[in-house]
Amino acid sequence: MKNNIKELLAEKGMKQRQLAAACEIDTGQLNKIILCKTVPGIALALKIAKALDVKVEDVWGGEEE
Repeated sequence: MKNNIKELLAEKGMKQRQLAAACEIDTGQLNKIILCKTVPGIALALKIAKALDVKVEDVWGGEEE
């Protein structure tokens, strides 16, 4: 499932490690999500959106590839 995490991190001026820490996951797990190698559960998706201060739809609402 395509996501906009990289773009949102750049917009917010955040690093992956900061987002991972805010979501209480390791950077490896976050990297797999960013690269679309794994899909987070609902609770983690909500944490990611909250940490980026956006709606879940803003993170995963793009067109499927």
